[in-house]
Amino acid sequence: ELQHCSTCATQSVRVAGIVQAGSIQRNDQKNIMNFVITEGNLSLPVTYTGGVVPDIFRAGIQVVVEGHYTGSGPFQASTLLAKCPSKFTAATPTP
Repeated sequence: ELQHCSTCATQSVRVAGIVQAGSIQRNDQKNIMNFVITEGNLSLPVTYTGGVVPDIFRAGIQVVVEGHYTGSGPFQASTLLAKCPSKFTAATPTP
């Protein structure tokens, strides 16, 4: 859907995916981070310039990025949210 979006360059949109292993590149001097998110067999390069990076951000974590996409080049993210892996597991009561 994002590839055919005609308003995504001017309207803020959210995209979710898993951070691809080996794709994270940080430039702390310019406060920019580049990485790739994947969903199924699709991938999307992301440039994040929001500043605050969640503590749990790493490869293999599901993230939601919010920003703009012109249809080519990386997704320009201004917000980065990391979905926290659940710490709860199903339990069966013991008799």
